Amino acid sequence: MAKLPDRIKELRKSADMTQEEFGQMLGVVKSTVSLYESGKSTPNDEIKKKICNYFKVSLDYLLGLTNDKYNIPNISDEEWRYPPTENRFGKILTEYRKDNTLTRAEFAEQLDISEDLETKLEIGVNLPSFDLIKKMVSVMKGYTVDYLIGAVDTARVPFGKIEIDGKTYDSMTIKSTFHFKARLEELCLKHGIYSENCEEKTGFSKQEFIDIQWNRMPTLSELLRLSYSFGVSVDYLIGKTDIPLANISNDELELILNYRDCIDIYKENIRKRAHELSIETLNQSVAADEPMRKAVGK
Repeated sequence: MAKLPDRIKELRKSADMTQEEFGQMLGVVKSTVSLYESGKSTPNDEIKKKICNYFKVSLDYLLGLTNDKYNIPNISDEEWRYPPTENRFGKILTEYRKDNTLTRAEFAEQLDISEDLETKLEIGVNLPSFDLIKKMVSVMKGYTVDYLIGAVDTARVPFGKIEIDGKTYDSMTIKSTFHFKARLEELCLKHGIYSENCEEKTGFSKQEFIDIQWNRMPTLSELLRLSYSFGVSVDYLIGKTDIPLANISNDELELILNYRDCIDIYKENIRKRAHELSIETLNQSVAADEPMRKAVGK
C-alpha cells in the first residue's frame, strides 16, 4: 500500500500542479514540497489537514492506511455517490486550457492577465472579479457566466467541426461539473439529512428534495432555504467559493424568503415601502447629526 510521500505526489499530479503551485496552496516553498514527496520531511498535522481538505480525501488515505479515498460513513447501502469536490472554478479553467492545448502563459495572454494570476485562479488561491468572468466568457466559447459561477451545472461548448451535405457546423459537447449536487450530498451526509426527514430539516417536501438532488438546479429561493438549513453561503453551495461561512444574516434571509412567497402586487408594495423606509432612515440620520454639525461650525 502507498505511503504518505507517494500519496502527496499522487494527489499533486492528479491536480496537474507543479511543486511550486502545490506549495502556494499549502503556504510552503517548493523545496519543502520536494522534501515531503521524497520522504525526507513529514508535513505537520496542519499541512496534512490542508491536503485532505483540498482534495477531499480521508486522513487514512493520505497516510496510506487505506485505498478508500473518501471514507464517507453510513453509505454501505448505496451503490454510487458523487465524488467529493473542491475548487470548482479552477478545475473548469484547467480543463478548458487542456482541451485547447494552451499553456498557462498563452491562456493568461488571452485573458489579458498575468500568468501568476492565471495560475492562482486555477489552483484556487484567487477568485476572479465579475469583469474577469465576463472576459472569460468572451474568450471561452460556449461557456456562460451562469456556468462559470455555478448557477447552472452544464454548458454546451464547440468541440471540432462536422460536415453535413457540404456544409460545416460546430460539433457541440456538454461540459458538466455537477458540483452543486456533490456539495449538497456532502452537506446532507454531514447533517444527517435524507429524503425521509428532509421536510423536518429543510422544509422541502420529499418530492421537491429528490427533484433538486437528482434532476435540476434549485431556484434562488430554494438555494436560500438550503443555505439557511445548512448554515452556509449560497456561494458555497454553488461552488463559487470553498469558504462555507454564511454571508447573509438571518433577518435578511427571512425577509428575502418571505418576499419571494408574495404575489407580484404585494412585492411592488414591499419595494415601495422599503424605499420609503430607507429615505426616512437617511433623513433621521441627517437630523441626528444636525446638532453635531452646528457644534463644530459646519
